[in-house]
Amino acid sequence: MKKRLCLFLSLLIVFSLLLSACSNDTKTDESEKEKNDYAGIVGIDEDENGVPDWQEKEIELV
Repeated sequence: MKKRLCLFLSLLIVFSLLLSACSNDTKTDESEKEKNDYAGIVGIDEDENGVPDWQEKEIELV
């Protein structure tokens, strides 16, 4: 009886993990947009191309 219960619970956990991994959740897409949206912060992305200005400038190594 314990073996059947353990097997059932393990299958239930595996299927629930598979379903959660395969679901079309748009929350991650929105959070990535919020992380890369620097246009709202003053002085970080003045040309509003989505890349912070300090990442666009070349660094001269001496």
